[in-house]
Amino acid sequence: MSERLSLRERFEAGERGALARVLSYIEDHPDLRGTWIADLPPVSAMQIVGVTGPPGGGKSTLVNALVQVYRRQGKRVGVLAFDPSSRRTGGAALGDRIRMNETWSDDGVFIRSLANRGRLGGLSDAVFGSLRAFNAFGLDLTLIETVGVGQGEIDVASVADVTVLIQVPGAGDTVQLIKAGVLEIANILVVNKSDLPGAGELLRDLRSLVTQVDPSLAHTPVVAATATSVEGVLPLAEEIDKLLACSQLDARMRAEAEVRHYVLSEVERQLDALLREESGDELVARIEAGATNAWQARVQLIGSLRPA
Repeated sequence: MSERLSLRERFEAGERGALARVLSYIEDHPDLRGTWIADLPPVSAMQIVGVTGPPGGGKSTLVNALVQVYRRQGKRVGVLAFDPSSRRTGGAALGDRIRMNETWSDDGVFIRSLANRGRLGGLSDAVFGSLRAFNAFGLDLTLIETVGVGQGEIDVASVADVTVLIQVPGAGDTVQLIKAGVLEIANILVVNKSDLPGAGELLRDLRSLVTQVDPSLAHTPVVAATATSVEGVLPLAEEIDKLLACSQLDARMRAEAEVRHYVLSEVERQLDALLREESGDELVARIEAGATNAWQARVQLIGSLRPA
């Protein structure tokens, strides 16, 4: 108990090492997570920007460049970088923050790389607690770099005040964006690596698509950038700032997203455990043999869930 009180005092005093320890508790110790989250206020003044897009889109490089822009403005910046990971082991598949090495030594920047632990949506159970910790620590802005490996990694839109969607030339048919449903969640579209062939065509396609999908999206900014040379990064930051100045995510929406996230995470955790038990294995075997079906089996499994 005395260690936790000491940690709390160090955290409240603004010690970076204490923030790192608190984030570790929130991420790795579910039994202590609730205690810390209960004591941390909801995110209020801190601004949150989500950055998502396909693998190889240059998300980390772009986030690193944005961090430098905001540091020149005097803002204290946090980064939560979510990587794909194994549901079974929890290990991150990427975990590579090398592209952010310029900001590691800056005391005004705190970077945390987290595994998404196999969670659909691109975020992990630790996202809301980590944001609360960053907010309580006094950071001005947090950039969330989310996984974005498929068509469902759009949970960041229910967390961030502004969501930035990155696309790159040559990554495929832009019409797929409509099917993915990711176009609707983007407040700003970025064509990164805009020095590559096909960038101009992609820019035109995106500007056309936002109008076709929903006329109300017609004013969605589409920005060309090359993060490696910092070209276009300042205009992108200006577009982000404009949106942050005029609107922020509704507090009720974020609260609903937070409770939904925790409930679904607990159900998923219990379901995984049930299916690994002997009774769960037998149930799956009965489904395989045709003695029952998954729709009927769901009733038995739901009835076996326990209050957390």
